[in-house]
Amino acid sequence: MVEICKKRELAALDVISDVVSSVIRKQSYPDVLNFINT
Repeated sequence: MVEICKKRELAALDVISDVVSSVIRKQSYPDVLNFINT
């Protein structure tokens, strides 16, 4: 995850935080790495 974030110039901690927050709220995983549009 960290390496992917580095390549996409994203903050790894923010991405992981978004995923964890979604899991805690029992929502689906967010598309934090924009895979849907790739």
